[in-house]
Amino acid sequence: QTKMAEYYSGANSYFDDISFNDNVWGDPNQITHKDIVSALKGSENILEIGCGKANILEKFPELEEKYTGLDFSEKLMVENKLKFPKSSFEFFSKPNNFPFPDESFTVVFSHFVLEHTVYPQIFLKECSRVLKKEGILIIICPEFLKYNWIASQRVGFSQGKNQKKWKNGSFFDAVITG
Repeated sequence: QTKMAEYYSGANSYFDDISFNDNVWGDPNQITHKDIVSALKGSENILEIGCGKANILEKFPELEEKYTGLDFSEKLMVENKLKFPKSSFEFFSKPNNFPFPDESFTVVFSHFVLEHTVYPQIFLKECSRVLKKEGILIIICPEFLKYNWIASQRVGFSQGKNQKKWKNGSFFDAVITG
């Protein structure tokens, strides 16, 4: 967990590499993202966990005054504050302890962050802790259940479950997966 935090706090090129995400916020075909923006516009205050460059604010500057971004990179949070001075940005080094009091936000959301956590259950508990009662929690992540795998944790020679591999006659792959 510490190594993961160190990587994301110091990987300068990482945030440039994932900057393609800015396109999704303005893409009318991204229905899920449109739903998120709709929820955010009607909210009191917003926390985006793993905000990166806060790309959503490029497309929806009206959210700036009620937006708080949280990420590992102190340098990037300083840059974000200069770019979006009406917003609040915090960095953190302990992913299992967000630097906010209980029930601080009416909407908490993350966009392709959960799959980067070492302990997703702790991440989700922290999201719930900082969310106000009757608040909205929105998590977007890859469709793990649809594909029956997590790419970073695939075991064996092919994706899929052990039982399916066994049924298909891929015995050695099934043994390795098991």
